[in-house]
Amino acid sequence: MKYYYSKYNTITTLTNFRNPRGTYASGGTYDVLEGVCRNYTFDNVNGFSAAGDIFNYTDAVEGDIVYKVESQISMIEYEIGETDIKNFYVYISGYGCDYDTIYSKGELIEEGIIAEDGTYPDNGRHTDGYWYVKGALVAPNIPVKVNSKWHNSESFIKVNGTWKQVTEAFVKIDGEWETIKN
Repeated sequence: MKYYYSKYNTITTLTNFRNPRGTYASGGTYDVLEGVCRNYTFDNVNGFSAAGDIFNYTDAVEGDIVYKVESQISMIEYEIGETDIKNFYVYISGYGCDYDTIYSKGELIEEGIIAEDGTYPDNGRHTDGYWYVKGALVAPNIPVKVNSKWHNSESFIKVNGTWKQVTEAFVKIDGEWETIKN
């Protein structure tokens, strides 16, 4: 059977941050480190967070350490190595963490999508990343005889010159009215 579906954006929320750990190490030469801070915090509610002012680091001092919080789940530690008049060498350590992801329904994108039952979730996130909500059953295509010619109603029928959407159809079987189903 076919149903109407509504399509929504999906809201992604990260939560339950835990197990911060080093993920990579590298190095490089810089003349400025942009968007860094002197300290950071990590907790299970916010993940990584910058602590203190965010600034562009240019006056390198060997042994100095600054941090760049890229997101709740990613932070970089820069340790200043050798310096010269223009540039400084930096030892780079990347950090990440474990976390849980919660998905919820966002803003409506499109209504009236017709699809076979089970194509999309009844009320949830699909593998395409969008959220779907199943609506009403699509009225069956009913063959209709008009002026001795059979037509397919395609969920609409003309009554007294006006097109009407078919939402239910019935047929009399052995004296009893039965609902027509796909």
